[in-house]
Parts: sequence; C-alpha cells; structure tokens
Amino acid sequence: MPDVFVPADTTFYSDYYKALFRKAVFSSFILEYADKNRDKIKSAYTSFNDFKERFRFSDDEIHAFIKKGEDAGVKYNDHQFKISEEEILLALKALVANNFWQTNEYFRIINENDKLIDKALKLVSDKDAYNKILGDK
Repeated sequence: MPDVFVPADTTFYSDYYKALFRKAVFSSFILEYADKNRDKIKSAYTSFNDFKERFRFSDDEIHAFIKKGEDAGVKYNDHQFKISEEEILLALKALVANNFWQTNEYFRIINENDKLIDKALKLVSDKDAYNKILGDK
C-alpha cells in the first residue's frame, strides 16, 4: 500500500484515444509535423519556456491529425475526441517538444496535468506532511 493514495485519472481515456496510440498516429503525425514546421517553430519560440506557454495547434492542424488517424484506420468519433481532446493535444505538444528539445522537456509538458506528480510535489514542499509520512514526530 502506498504511503499516500492518489487515484489514477482515467476520465480522458476513450476507445478513440487508445486506437490512435495503438496505430502510432501520434508519432507519425508529429514526425511529419515537425519536419514541415521546423523553421516556423524555431523562429516563433525563443526558448522552451516560451513554447510551453504559447504553443497551440491550429484547427487545421488538429483536423490534419484527425485525418492522419482516419488514414491509419481509426474512425473519427466526435464524442470520444471531446472526452480525450485535452490529453490528445497535450501528448502532441509534448511530442513536439521532444522533437525540438530533449526528453526532459517532453516530460515537463506531458506531466502538466498529472495529479500524482502534483501531490508528490506538494508533499515534499510541506515539511510537516513529509515528516509525518516518514514517521518522524
């Protein structure tokens, strides 16, 4: 049993999301996207932090991702896309960051909404809570 239980958030999972991953649509889309937009991204963002704060996919780019999924045999489902949209866009953004910077930047983005990491950071920042877990009095 863990010292602190944090329930896993699976509310964003949908069959559509899982099918996109199984068919490697995320990675194939980002490889093409990064090659096509390399100069634009390098000139638009002066640093990783600038990218992290300001980068957003356009509607056309989202539609291109959906089309890439359909081309791979993943039928678009609007309801399931909306359930998973935030996580899909976060994963895509993290993969772009990984392509332009390093793995560390990938994790800095992909973990933005991770409740387990948020809870861990809060605990290690709170001396009393941290010591209580360790058993110190």
